[in-house]
Amino acid sequence: MKKLALLLLLFFTGTNLLIAQKKVPPYKSGDLRLDLKLPHFNYLALHPNKAFRDAAFGFNGYGLGFEYSYKDNRFIKTGASFSGSG
Repeated sequence: MKKLALLLLLFFTGTNLLIAQKKVPPYKSGDLRLDLKLPHFNYLALHPNKAFRDAAFGFNGYGLGFEYSYKDNRFIKTGASFSGSG
């Protein structure tokens, strides 16, 4: 189990460094951007006061929004998101 967790950690860290860290151009006046939130893989384990034990893997969180830059370094953002149990 520890090897699997380590492999998953390395995979997601590597993916984040290679894909998610690309440079984004700075906001300019008049820019309209789409804000898309996709589900992520997670693991939740509960064991409060040894009363019960619960653990689950799942995918949670969807969202969609927009950002509008009305001046340089000034923007307004709106969006909606959903978080559910998987």
